[in-house]
Amino acid sequence: NPGGFASVPPGDGPRHFAFHPNGIWMYSIQEEASTIMFWHFDPATGALTAQQIISSLPPGFAGTDFTSEIRVSADGNFVYGANRTSDTIGVFSIGHDGRLTQVSHASTLGDYPRIFTIDPTGRFIAVGNQRADNVTTFSINRGEGDQGEDQGDPGRGRGSLTFTGNYTPVGSPSGMVFLT
Repeated sequence: NPGGFASVPPGDGPRHFAFHPNGIWMYSIQEEASTIMFWHFDPATGALTAQQIISSLPPGFAGTDFTSEIRVSADGNFVYGANRTSDTIGVFSIGHDGRLTQVSHASTLGDYPRIFTIDPTGRFIAVGNQRADNVTTFSINRGEGDQGEDQGDPGRGRGSLTFTGNYTPVGSPSGMVFLT
């Protein structure tokens, strides 16, 4: 691909992208196909080369879904992707080669997660649920202390999300930033 151009399968509908902290891995989320693509970025030429396509959906989900937001954790170990119809945030570990492996999915405990953001400490994710008119907050398991004990449950392993109990009413949230 020449610099500044990239191709995705027809009809996939790329929506957002996020760079890995190393600056050469990029992840895009495709709204219509409910997939995440891993790309290699060449900073010398601006070229993007597709490396992997993986489903953003929970295992066994049947039906049409639409993705929304994608984020890379500040430590570069995880990608998070929102799925609006299944009301989930997918958690994907990043391998040493940049490829993704699905770890778990967390219910947003809302309806139609349009946006989410990771706080500056990397400890929390706030999810804007468009149709529920609220923001729900989750802690990110950083593998510290008792919460880091996986005990064979992929939903409780490092990078997974745990609801904090915080619901904040917000009319049709469409954008969020943390102020520090």
